[in-house]
Amino acid sequence: WLARRATIVTTNLDADDLWAWVGPRVFSRLIELAGAPVLMQGEDYRLGGATA
Repeated sequence: WLARRATIVTTNLDADDLWAWVGPRVFSRLIELAGAPVLMQGEDYRLGGATA
């Protein structure tokens, strides 16, 4: 925190499920420190969406 290094949190949960899983205090802290979430949507390359 003091070094102001980036922290990246990834999850397959939507905001409501994440709130239910980590609880309101941790969820609030994540939003406070990280700001608004960035949603990444697309094909799952692990399920055959990518070519080698």
